[in-house]
Amino acid sequence: MTAEPAPLSDRVFLLAGPVNMFLLREGRACVAVDTGLTADAGRRVLKAVVTPSS
Repeated sequence: MTAEPAPLSDRVFLLAGPVNMFLLREGRACVAVDTGLTADAGRRVLKAVVTPSS
């Protein structure tokens, strides 16, 4: 399941899935909250916040 981060405010995003995660953004920094313990939680966060270089 791939989900796009849903904005809740200018700096807070919801990454919905089997384990809902919240992403807090401050400039180029990002903190993932409540990622759970699933094997793919880290991959989901990276996929949501890293943009490929052109």
